[in-house]
Amino acid sequence: MPAKILPLMSSSPAESALDAFLASVEARAYRSALLTTKKSADALDIVQEAMLHLVQSYRAR
Repeated sequence: MPAKILPLMSSSPAESALDAFLASVEARAYRSALLTTKKSADALDIVQEAMLHLVQSYRAR
């Protein structure tokens, strides 16, 4: 079971929506990365990096 990714502190409805989206796809993204990498730590790193990049790129939208 992957470690839970802690939600970001949301201050706007758009940020809350993004946090909800990330929470809804977290497990599926982890399983997909795990099937590809076969290593739990690598899969978790991939998912965290992808989510961080998404937040940095789209938080303002």
